[in-house]
Amino acid sequence: NNKIDHIIKKLNLKPNQKVLDIGSGWGSLAIEIAKNTQCTVTGITLSENQYNYSIKKAKESNLENQVNFKLIDYRQLNEKFDIIVSVGMFEHVGRKFYRIFFSKINQLLKDAIETFLKERGFYDYPIDELEDLMGTIAFQAFNKLELARLEAELLLTDED
Repeated sequence: NNKIDHIIKKLNLKPNQKVLDIGSGWGSLAIEIAKNTQCTVTGITLSENQYNYSIKKAKESNLENQVNFKLIDYRQLNEKFDIIVSVGMFEHVGRKFYRIFFSKINQLLKDAIETFLKERGFYDYPIDELEDLMGTIAFQAFNKLELARLEAELLLTDED
């Protein structure tokens, strides 16, 4: 799939990196990352159907040692990852929880590593404010310093 290939290319993955896919859905991105890189991937979802399907798909691809799926909320994770990817999940977080989302990503990231968020939507956030906070809506990478700045800005805008 061209979209998945494009995302993998944008992530600029290196061998042996630990990747987290937040809101992994049916597992396609996590499985393709595992197939095409030497990275280990953890995909997380809140859907039991998606979780079961993803595990089955990983086994069928003989990738169960390289890709792991968990039925867990991202806020409950306590591991460290080199790369965090989230496709289409951020819009479900809701403006009220943006600060918590970015704060948790900041905790989960190893030092000085990028996170990649490809989102479309943001229906509950005025577009001009969003652009001020995040710069480019599509394909934006954040390092830990940018995440800390973004978190601080979200704290300020929460007062509105």
